[in-house]
Amino acid sequence: MMNSEQQLLNQINTISKTYDLVAKSTGENYNIFKILGLESAEVKTHSRFLAELLNPKGSHLQGDLFLRLFINYINHLTKGTESEVFEDKLLSNAINLNFYTSNVSVEKHIGKVIDEEGGRIDICIIDSHNNIICIENKIYAREGDKQMQRYSNYAKKYKYSYLFFLTLWGNEPETKGEEIIYPISYKKHIVEWLELCKKEAVNLPILRESIGQYINLIKKLTNQTTNKEMEKDVQKVILNNVADSFIIYRNFETAVYSLYNLIIRNLVDKLNIYLEETEWHILKIGFIQKYSDRGLIFLSPKYLECHDGFGVEEFNPLANKHNNFGNKIFFGITNWKQDRGFLDQAKGILKANSYGGWINYDFPKSNIFDFNLSTMELINYLKNDAQIEEFTNEIYRSFIEYFEKNEKAYLEYLKRKDLIK
Repeated sequence: MMNSEQQLLNQINTISKTYDLVAKSTGENYNIFKILGLESAEVKTHSRFLAELLNPKGSHLQGDLFLRLFINYINHLTKGTESEVFEDKLLSNAINLNFYTSNVSVEKHIGKVIDEEGGRIDICIIDSHNNIICIENKIYAREGDKQMQRYSNYAKKYKYSYLFFLTLWGNEPETKGEEIIYPISYKKHIVEWLELCKKEAVNLPILRESIGQYINLIKKLTNQTTNKEMEKDVQKVILNNVADSFIIYRNFETAVYSLYNLIIRNLVDKLNIYLEETEWHILKIGFIQKYSDRGLIFLSPKYLECHDGFGVEEFNPLANKHNNFGNKIFFGITNWKQDRGFLDQAKGILKANSYGGWINYDFPKSNIFDFNLSTMELINYLKNDAQIEEFTNEIYRSFIEYFEKNEKAYLEYLKRKDLIK
């Protein structure tokens, strides 16, 4: 006999399949951004799409309509009526922009990066009255060194300046200057503004559908359903089965964490065998027990006198804030006690890229898997031991390639620093 929890899951599964049939008949899952592989391209996709809508001279030929909608929407938020992120940093005056004379640019160059100056602002809006809006756009990337501080210093040159830090979830910036920086999110603020834009474009089918496809892309990146009617139907079933829904909710995180902790354990077993005859060992393993845990495997030379080495991180598909590259597994060199002096030295000598506390970062490469764990499709795929083993092997193979490519140069660097003999 089927228990009540299983019956509840079956009801939701039936709703999902029904709307899948609707999607098939309407073609709503066809998304040009996904097809072209541009889902997470910050500049090529997101900054350019948003800037084109904001541009009064944009190809949409709607003048300053969408820019006005954005400014009006933000001004409403800063009154404290809609968004908690602004409650402790309200604008003393609403943004007052001359829409007609506003120029919108992408990747605006503000000089060579030198300490607290220079860089490229993702989206920059400047009007004839010497007002400036700077929007720093982050999908999965972390901030560069003193990035928002550099932009803050640049914005001081203008009469009125407004700095926004745009991420999927509304994260606070890590680097700040003297100027107030407003965190905004794709999940809430951009989607809500775009819905207003779509409403105004109702009689312009190509523009309306382009905005709609972009909204669907954002909802995919932020783990939201794209069908509001399906949401209502699922919520109705949940509210009619509160006790059973709570049991499922209470066990969902544990079930997901158990799956990825198993992958971490399997990967550790493979790495231990590989490292037996090398100068390396696994110094730290971070399993996932709560929302804020990332999942980590950290390798260090056996005779190293400090906590530096190679790491594999980001195994938690449910964490959506304060991570390095969204929910994407990555490799890199780090000091797990976050010794910035060591990392800055290593970055300079090894000529490596960097984000946060990681240098020389890279991502697993596979013809089989996308290692962005935020997609529920991946969890759905990892149903049995064979598929879990296949997934683990792809991470292992890709990490060993990365490790062997970078190990020699890194050990030479450590020896020159007299950290190992």
